[in-house]
Amino acid sequence: MMIETQSIHPAKESQPSPWPVLLAFLATVLGLALIGYSAYQNQRDQARAHSEAQIRAIGEFRIEQISLWLRETRKASAFFSQGGQVADHFAAWAASGYQDA
Repeated sequence: MMIETQSIHPAKESQPSPWPVLLAFLATVLGLALIGYSAYQNQRDQARAHSEAQIRAIGEFRIEQISLWLRETRKASAFFSQGGQVADHFAAWAASGYQDA
């Protein structure tokens, strides 16, 4: 008769390796980080383009304002340089030291 001997130590059950889960987690985190960084860069570029467009529009508006002012000033100086009653009154006013009547 043969007696079965049982081991004092229970048999080691094979535990699943944590590496596949850890690698999946790290890949997910890395993917989310890349997506977040890409979204940040996109937002930054859009904000920069918007700011540049605003500055360009303001500059063009200022140029138009200055051009309009110069045209009006040239018209006024041409009017006063032609002589006539207004020029005479202006000359008299300038001769009086710009005193109001």
